[in-house]
Amino acid sequence: MRLFFRRPFAIRGIDPSKRTAKQNARFARFSALCLRANVARMLLGLAHREFCVRLADSALLQWLLHLGEVDSVKVFAKSTSHRFERWVKPESMQAINDQLIALCAAPVRLGQSAPFGLQDPVRCDDAFFDTTVVKAPIHFPTDWVLLRDATRTLMKATLCIRRAGLKERMPQSPEDFMRDMNTLCMAMAAQRRQKDSKKQRKRILRSMKKLAKRVGTHAQAHLAALQTRREETGLSTGQARVIEAHMSSVIEQRH
Repeated sequence: MRLFFRRPFAIRGIDPSKRTAKQNARFARFSALCLRANVARMLLGLAHREFCVRLADSALLQWLLHLGEVDSVKVFAKSTSHRFERWVKPESMQAINDQLIALCAAPVRLGQSAPFGLQDPVRCDDAFFDTTVVKAPIHFPTDWVLLRDATRTLMKATLCIRRAGLKERMPQSPEDFMRDMNTLCMAMAAQRRQKDSKKQRKRILRSMKKLAKRVGTHAQAHLAALQTRREETGLSTGQARVIEAHMSSVIEQRH
Protein backbone atom coordinates (compact mmCIF):
# COMPACT_ATOMS: atom_id res chain seq x y z
CA MET A 1 0.00 0.00 0.00
CA ARG A 2 2.80 2.43 0.88
CA LEU A 3 4.53 1.62 -2.40
CA PHE A 4 1.34 2.46 -4.28
CA PHE A 5 1.20 5.80 -2.42
CA ARG A 6 4.76 6.73 -3.33
CA ARG A 7 4.27 6.16 -7.07
CA PRO A 8 1.68 8.95 -7.64
CA PHE A 9 3.91 11.39 -5.75
CA ALA A 10 6.87 10.49 -8.00
CA ILE A 11 4.84 10.50 -11.22
CA ARG A 12 3.48 13.99 -10.56
CA GLY A 13 6.77 15.35 -9.24
CA ILE A 14 5.31 16.17 -5.82
CA ASP A 15 7.64 16.54 -2.86
CA PRO A 16 5.73 15.49 0.29
CA SER A 17 8.13 17.43 2.48
CA LYS A 18 7.00 20.69 0.88
CA ARG A 19 3.31 20.02 1.50
CA THR A 20 1.28 20.19 4.66
CA ALA A 21 0.32 17.07 6.56
CA LYS A 22 -3.31 17.67 5.67
CA GLN A 23 -2.53 17.82 1.94
CA ASN A 24 -0.45 14.65 2.11
CA ALA A 25 -3.20 12.85 4.02
CA ARG A 26 -5.81 13.90 1.44
CA PHE A 27 -3.56 12.74 -1.40
CA ALA A 28 -2.95 9.40 0.34
CA ARG A 29 -6.68 8.84 0.95
CA PHE A 30 -7.40 9.45 -2.73
CA SER A 31 -4.63 7.01 -3.74
CA ALA A 32 -6.06 4.38 -1.37
CA LEU A 33 -9.50 4.89 -2.91
CA CYS A 34 -8.02 4.42 -6.39
CA LEU A 35 -6.32 1.19 -5.38
CA ARG A 36 -9.38 -0.27 -3.66
CA ALA A 37 -11.71 0.76 -6.50
CA ASN A 38 -9.48 -0.71 -9.19
CA VAL A 39 -9.05 -3.98 -7.33
CA ALA A 40 -12.79 -4.31 -6.65
CA ARG A 41 -13.77 -3.50 -10.24
CA MET A 42 -11.27 -5.96 -11.71
CA LEU A 43 -12.37 -8.74 -9.36
CA LEU A 44 -16.00 -8.15 -10.34
CA GLY A 45 -15.13 -7.91 -14.03
CA LEU A 46 -17.35 -4.88 -14.59
CA ALA A 47 -17.05 -1.84 -16.82
CA HIS A 48 -16.85 1.59 -15.20
CA ARG A 49 -20.55 2.40 -15.54
CA GLU A 50 -21.74 -0.99 -14.29
CA PHE A 51 -19.28 -0.83 -11.38
CA CYS A 52 -20.64 2.55 -10.25
CA VAL A 53 -24.20 1.20 -10.37
CA ARG A 54 -23.19 -1.86 -8.32
CA LEU A 55 -21.35 0.36 -5.86
CA ALA A 56 -24.44 2.50 -5.24
CA ASP A 57 -26.41 -0.62 -4.30
CA SER A 58 -23.78 -2.60 -2.38
CA ALA A 59 -23.09 -1.82 1.27
CA LEU A 60 -20.14 -4.24 1.19
CA LEU A 61 -18.42 -2.35 -1.64
CA GLN A 62 -19.09 0.95 0.08
CA TRP A 63 -17.46 -0.41 3.22
CA LEU A 64 -14.46 -1.68 1.24
CA LEU A 65 -13.96 1.70 -0.41
CA HIS A 66 -14.71 3.60 2.82
CA LEU A 67 -17.60 5.42 1.18
CA GLY A 68 -20.45 4.36 3.45
CA GLU A 69 -22.43 7.05 5.23
CA VAL A 70 -25.19 6.69 7.78
CA ASP A 71 -27.83 8.94 6.28
CA SER A 72 -27.02 8.87 2.53
CA VAL A 73 -25.40 6.98 -0.32
CA LYS A 74 -22.64 8.93 -2.05
CA VAL A 75 -20.60 7.24 -4.77
CA PHE A 76 -18.40 8.48 -7.58
CA ALA A 77 -19.36 8.69 -11.26
CA LYS A 78 -18.15 6.71 -14.27
CA SER A 79 -15.66 9.39 -15.27
CA THR A 80 -14.12 9.31 -11.79
CA SER A 81 -13.80 5.53 -11.94
CA HIS A 82 -12.05 5.91 -15.28
CA ARG A 83 -9.70 8.47 -13.71
CA PHE A 84 -8.93 5.96 -10.94
CA GLU A 85 -7.76 3.49 -13.57
CA ARG A 86 -5.26 6.03 -14.93
CA TRP A 87 -4.08 7.26 -11.53
CA VAL A 88 -0.91 5.16 -11.81
CA LYS A 89 0.75 4.47 -15.15
CA PRO A 90 0.87 0.87 -16.45
CA GLU A 91 4.65 0.70 -16.20
CA SER A 92 4.45 1.78 -12.57
CA MET A 93 1.87 -0.91 -11.84
CA GLN A 94 4.13 -3.43 -13.55
CA ALA A 95 6.98 -2.40 -11.27
CA ILE A 96 4.72 -2.78 -8.23
CA ASN A 97 3.60 -6.23 -9.39
CA ASP A 98 7.21 -7.32 -9.95
CA GLN A 99 8.17 -6.24 -6.44
CA LEU A 100 5.16 -8.01 -4.92
CA ILE A 101 5.95 -11.22 -6.81
CA ALA A 102 9.60 -11.05 -5.78
CA LEU A 103 8.55 -10.51 -2.17
CA CYS A 104 6.15 -13.46 -2.24
CA ALA A 105 8.69 -15.74 -3.91
CA ALA A 106 11.64 -14.81 -1.67
CA PRO A 107 12.88 -17.68 0.52
CA VAL A 108 11.92 -17.45 4.17
CA ARG A 109 14.77 -17.30 6.62
CA LEU A 110 14.87 -19.35 9.77
CA GLY A 111 12.72 -17.80 12.47
CA GLN A 112 10.81 -15.56 10.07
CA SER A 113 7.33 -15.95 8.65
CA ALA A 114 6.42 -15.70 4.98
CA PRO A 115 5.07 -12.31 3.83
CA PHE A 116 1.32 -11.68 3.65
CA GLY A 117 0.64 -14.61 5.98
CA LEU A 118 1.59 -17.26 3.40
CA GLN A 119 2.52 -20.69 4.67
CA ASP A 120 5.18 -21.18 1.97
CA PRO A 121 6.79 -18.86 -0.58
CA VAL A 122 5.12 -18.66 -3.98
CA ARG A 123 6.72 -20.89 -6.63
CA CYS A 124 7.18 -18.95 -9.87
CA ASP A 125 8.44 -21.90 -11.91
CA ASP A 126 4.91 -23.32 -12.22
CA ALA A 127 2.28 -21.63 -14.37
CA PHE A 128 -1.40 -22.54 -14.41
CA PHE A 129 -3.88 -21.40 -17.06
CA ASP A 130 -7.62 -21.82 -17.20
CA THR A 131 -8.59 -22.31 -20.85
CA THR A 132 -12.03 -23.80 -20.29
CA VAL A 133 -13.81 -20.53 -21.08
CA VAL A 134 -11.94 -19.70 -24.29
CA LYS A 135 -14.43 -19.34 -27.13
CA ALA A 136 -13.44 -21.61 -29.99
CA PRO A 137 -13.61 -20.01 -33.47
CA ILE A 138 -15.85 -22.74 -34.91
CA HIS A 139 -19.49 -23.05 -35.78
CA PHE A 140 -21.98 -25.88 -35.49
CA PRO A 141 -21.36 -28.12 -38.53
CA THR A 142 -24.77 -28.25 -40.18
CA ASP A 143 -25.00 -29.53 -43.74
CA TRP A 144 -25.71 -26.24 -45.45
CA VAL A 145 -22.96 -24.43 -43.56
CA LEU A 146 -20.47 -27.09 -44.63
CA LEU A 147 -21.60 -26.64 -48.24
CA ARG A 148 -21.01 -22.92 -47.92
CA ASP A 149 -17.52 -23.44 -46.48
CA ALA A 150 -16.62 -25.95 -49.17
CA THR A 151 -17.76 -23.59 -51.92
CA ARG A 152 -15.82 -20.72 -50.43
CA THR A 153 -12.62 -22.78 -50.11
CA LEU A 154 -12.78 -24.20 -53.62
CA MET A 155 -13.64 -20.93 -55.33
CA LYS A 156 -10.96 -18.97 -53.49
CA ALA A 157 -8.39 -21.56 -54.57
CA THR A 158 -9.77 -21.50 -58.12
CA LEU A 159 -9.48 -17.73 -58.13
CA CYS A 160 -5.79 -18.01 -57.18
CA ILE A 161 -5.19 -20.44 -60.04
CA ARG A 162 -6.96 -18.21 -62.57
CA ARG A 163 -5.04 -15.16 -61.41
CA ALA A 164 -1.83 -17.13 -61.94
CA GLY A 165 -2.73 -17.57 -65.61
CA LEU A 166 -4.45 -20.97 -65.79
CA LYS A 167 -8.08 -20.66 -66.86
CA GLU A 168 -10.58 -23.37 -67.61
CA ARG A 169 -13.99 -22.71 -69.11
CA MET A 170 -16.53 -21.50 -66.53
CA PRO A 171 -20.05 -20.06 -67.05
CA GLN A 172 -19.37 -17.40 -64.43
CA SER A 173 -16.57 -16.14 -62.21
CA PRO A 174 -15.61 -17.72 -58.86
CA GLU A 175 -16.90 -14.58 -57.11
CA ASP A 176 -20.33 -15.13 -58.70
CA PHE A 177 -20.42 -18.73 -57.47
CA MET A 178 -19.63 -17.58 -53.93
CA ARG A 179 -22.26 -14.85 -54.22
CA ASP A 180 -24.89 -17.38 -55.34
CA MET A 181 -24.07 -19.64 -52.40
CA ASN A 182 -24.29 -16.72 -49.96
CA THR A 183 -27.70 -15.85 -51.36
CA LEU A 184 -28.91 -19.39 -50.72
CA CYS A 185 -27.43 -19.30 -47.21
CA MET A 186 -29.33 -16.11 -46.40
CA ALA A 187 -32.51 -17.66 -47.74
CA MET A 188 -31.89 -20.74 -45.58
CA ALA A 189 -31.37 -18.65 -42.45
CA ALA A 190 -34.53 -16.64 -43.16
CA GLN A 191 -36.69 -19.80 -43.17
CA ARG A 192 -36.29 -20.62 -39.48
CA ARG A 193 -39.59 -19.16 -38.32
CA GLN A 194 -41.51 -19.13 -41.58
CA LYS A 195 -44.56 -21.19 -42.44
CA ASP A 196 -43.65 -24.53 -44.05
CA SER A 197 -40.04 -23.85 -43.09
CA LYS A 198 -39.07 -27.51 -43.15
CA LYS A 199 -40.25 -27.93 -46.73
CA GLN A 200 -38.62 -24.71 -47.87
CA ARG A 201 -35.32 -25.53 -46.18
CA LYS A 202 -35.22 -28.88 -47.97
CA ARG A 203 -35.83 -27.12 -51.27
CA ILE A 204 -33.04 -24.63 -50.63
CA LEU A 205 -30.71 -27.42 -49.51
CA ARG A 206 -31.27 -29.23 -52.81
CA SER A 207 -30.33 -26.05 -54.67
CA MET A 208 -27.21 -25.68 -52.54
CA LYS A 209 -26.17 -29.26 -53.28
CA LYS A 210 -26.57 -28.70 -57.02
CA LEU A 211 -24.53 -25.53 -56.84
CA ALA A 212 -21.84 -27.20 -54.73
CA LYS A 213 -21.63 -30.01 -57.30
CA ARG A 214 -21.07 -27.51 -60.13
CA VAL A 215 -18.47 -25.70 -58.02
CA GLY A 216 -16.66 -28.98 -57.37
CA THR A 217 -16.54 -29.83 -61.08
CA HIS A 218 -14.99 -26.50 -62.04
CA ALA A 219 -12.58 -26.60 -59.10
CA GLN A 220 -11.44 -30.11 -60.04
CA ALA A 221 -10.74 -28.98 -63.61
CA HIS A 222 -8.61 -26.10 -62.37
CA LEU A 223 -6.80 -28.39 -59.94
CA ALA A 224 -5.92 -30.78 -62.77
CA ALA A 225 -4.64 -27.87 -64.83
CA LEU A 226 -2.46 -26.72 -61.95
CA GLN A 227 -1.01 -30.18 -61.46
CA THR A 228 -0.06 -30.57 -65.14
CA ARG A 229 0.77 -26.99 -66.19
CA ARG A 230 2.23 -25.33 -63.12
CA GLU A 231 5.31 -24.25 -65.08
CA GLU A 232 3.13 -21.85 -67.09
CA THR A 233 2.33 -19.87 -63.94
CA GLY A 234 4.39 -17.78 -61.59
CA LEU A 235 3.52 -20.00 -58.64
CA SER A 236 6.32 -21.71 -56.78
CA THR A 237 6.26 -25.40 -55.93
CA GLY A 238 5.35 -24.64 -52.31
CA GLN A 239 2.52 -22.30 -53.27
CA ALA A 240 1.09 -24.83 -55.71
CA ARG A 241 1.34 -27.56 -53.07
CA VAL A 242 -0.65 -25.49 -50.57
CA ILE A 243 -3.41 -24.79 -53.11
CA GLU A 244 -3.55 -28.45 -54.10
CA ALA A 245 -3.78 -29.56 -50.48
CA HIS A 246 -6.70 -27.19 -49.75
CA MET A 247 -8.63 -28.22 -52.84
CA SER A 248 -7.92 -31.94 -52.55
CA SER A 249 -9.09 -32.10 -48.92
CA VAL A 250 -12.45 -30.55 -49.83
CA ILE A 251 -12.92 -32.52 -53.04
CA GLU A 252 -12.21 -35.82 -51.27
CA GLN A 253 -14.82 -35.03 -48.61
CA ARG A 254 -17.44 -34.38 -51.29
CA HIS A 255 -17.27 -38.01 -52.24
